[in-house]
Amino acid sequence: AAAHAAYAYWNLFLLLQNWTTDRAATRAEASLHAERAVRLDPQDAKAITIAGHIRAYCDRRQRDAIAMHDRALALNPNLAMAWAFSGFAYLYIGDTAEAERRLSRYKQLSPLDPNAFHYDVGLCGVALLKRDYEGAVAIGRTVTEMNLSFNSAARPYLAALGLVGSLAEATVVCRRILAIDPDFTIARFMAETPFERVQDRELFATGFRRAGVPEGAIIGEPDRPGTRTPSPG
Repeated sequence: AAAHAAYAYWNLFLLLQNWTTDRAATRAEASLHAERAVRLDPQDAKAITIAGHIRAYCDRRQRDAIAMHDRALALNPNLAMAWAFSGFAYLYIGDTAEAERRLSRYKQLSPLDPNAFHYDVGLCGVALLKRDYEGAVAIGRTVTEMNLSFNSAARPYLAALGLVGSLAEATVVCRRILAIDPDFTIARFMAETPFERVQDRELFATGFRRAGVPEGAIIGEPDRPGTRTPSPG
């Protein structure tokens, strides 16, 4: 179970960094191994919360994810990862108060967590959705310094920079993101983001646009209402 959960988690990182030539196949691989981990050991809290995060991010099944995180926390109430990932799930549905509560609990349990470069992205996202753009910028600066090559941390930071008009700093962060992921565009973000609410996705897009992220082509998705698939050429 632990091996399959870890493999699923690393496939998630491949998606976050765009270090894959086939995003759909990598997403399917992450989901496959996450579910297999839970079947192999239904009492492994870490495997359950990783599977929940995969459901939230890759499959956009946020309510299922929340149920899995709560199950993990019932098995291990002190699992910092489960508090962090459950915070992400609530952030994705726009419940910033519950997201902040859960992410704060993770920080209390593990203030020097080695995965803080990942988990603290949620705190930056909370500040952004609360329209505390200056706060999001401050958190973003701190989080990105933990791991300058982790693009997921730089994205809400970049959106906040665009929204506050700090364009010189935004240019530096945008270049850093595009150096790692040259194919990152607003269109791809809008097609693949796990954020449910239109206003939350549009907030990110507005910040990215002001910060200089390329628009990109329109990418359609059959499972997201309101998207369309462009005709070839």
